[in-house]
Amino acid sequence: MIITPSDLQGTMVNANLDDLYLQNAINEAEGVYLREILGDLLYNTIINKINNQTLTGKYATLVDQYIKIYLQYKTQSLLVPQVAFKIRNAGVISQFDQGFNTTSVKDTMYVQEQYDSKAEFYANRLTVYLQKNASDFPEYGYSDDNVTQPTETQNVTTIYLGGGRKKGCGCNTTPQATTTTVEWDNIQNRPNFAQVAYSNDYNDLDNKPEIPSVEGYATEEWVQEQGYSTFDGDYNSLTNKPTIPTVPTNVSAFTNDAGYTTFDGDYNSLTNKPTIPVVPTNVSAFTNDAGYLTQHQSLDGYATEEWVSEQGFSTFSGSYEDLTDKPTIPTVNDALLTIKQGGVTKGTFSANSNQNIEIDLEAGGSGSTDWSDIQNKPNFANVATSGDYEDLQNKPTIPTVPTNVSAFTNDAGYLTQHQSLQGLATENYVDSAIQQVEQEIPTVPTNVSAFTNDAGYLTQHQSLQGYATETWVQQQGYTTFDGDYNSLNNKPTIPAAQVQSDWNATSGMGEILNKPSMTAETWTFTLSNNTTVTKTVWLQPTV
Repeated sequence: MIITPSDLQGTMVNANLDDLYLQNAINEAEGVYLREILGDLLYNTIINKINNQTLTGKYATLVDQYIKIYLQYKTQSLLVPQVAFKIRNAGVISQFDQGFNTTSVKDTMYVQEQYDSKAEFYANRLTVYLQKNASDFPEYGYSDDNVTQPTETQNVTTIYLGGGRKKGCGCNTTPQATTTTVEWDNIQNRPNFAQVAYSNDYNDLDNKPEIPSVEGYATEEWVQEQGYSTFDGDYNSLTNKPTIPTVPTNVSAFTNDAGYTTFDGDYNSLTNKPTIPVVPTNVSAFTNDAGYLTQHQSLDGYATEEWVSEQGFSTFSGSYEDLTDKPTIPTVNDALLTIKQGGVTKGTFSANSNQNIEIDLEAGGSGSTDWSDIQNKPNFANVATSGDYEDLQNKPTIPTVPTNVSAFTNDAGYLTQHQSLQGLATENYVDSAIQQVEQEIPTVPTNVSAFTNDAGYLTQHQSLQGYATETWVQQQGYTTFDGDYNSLNNKPTIPAAQVQSDWNATSGMGEILNKPSMTAETWTFTLSNNTTVTKTVWLQPTV
């Protein structure tokens, strides 16, 4: 299990809700809907890592930052019908707790759609992340080992301008705005979109136009039921033909009896135009009030590698072995002098001789021989009996090797302290400057009502007075023909029905005139530690 009922604390879910409801919704959200996004292989891999407590690295990031937020909203979406309705012997009934009023089915479905809309957003966000980082998750993607294959998604946009989604496909059915790789959660100062931006429901619009009722108008089925007789099939043969007005397609076709102003579409013709600041593109456009350095300090007096080499400074390592012209140190022989008496060894001594020496004293006497009585003794050096280094002759001069840098003379003029950093920009200073720039980015309108109707767009439908009604047609006593519209000659050109406005359309009924132009620029800031921060900035729209 990826999330538990405790993960839903702090949401709209009441703390008193039975965990059984929560558990059932979580199981369905994970086992059905999440599995459909990830595919069997990646889903089972994540479950095994959680169970074995080995969820780390990129897999932990995937779960903590992308999967859990999706599961929270999807679980709440699945909870709504479960807690609102119950299946009994009598059928599906509404839940009701004493002291509370239940909502209508319409309101219940509306609440579910809100959670489902957010769940779809995070599902799309999760899928895009997996597609961009597919190399980090080898289990993701189409595989014969998957019973459930992962779903795919299309473009992700930073600003949604209309259209809807087909349930379950995760794809947009209308063209999208300019794509960007900026994550939605990383965008600061986002505008507060109207509810219709998420629901795509006509009923969520404010100031909806009044659509005339078609009640009383003749339908094809009704005309066929009247059994009218046919005529020659030529429209021009009809008598008392109704005058079919031409449906205007341009605002200019209407009489400006309301006195709307006619704006020529030129921005320069506007009054009280806002002052749009010029966005600098060069650092030189800013005042250097922070005292940033504009050139390097002088290195006069500092030693270069070439200068040091020319001075012939010694590179002696301090080791005796690296000396040249070392003195010759005499070799001290280590021969063995053995003193015997009557063939019995009485003692052994070290002797400065190139061969071992044995002295056999005569047997008898007092059992001891005085050293002075020994003849042909070698001439031992003092060190033979003292063992003292100071008794050696021609001792080498051993230099003292310094152990501290301070023992050397700083004739090269090396630095003994760092230069001052006063006046240089810190990372906190740059971050603060970036935040200040972000706070000055203007809010981009999301509703047409936020604009002044200076172009004179229609705010209501034209009058239908003079159009034929079903009652009027009956009163005329018109005869019918074979009932097939295609049998008519000289058929009139009937204007196309109303169509959904299309932001990207460049012609036709769906074209939106005088659209505001919104431009996105990418600004890159270099911090004091030479790292860069890239921000996408939406400039003030031009009308």
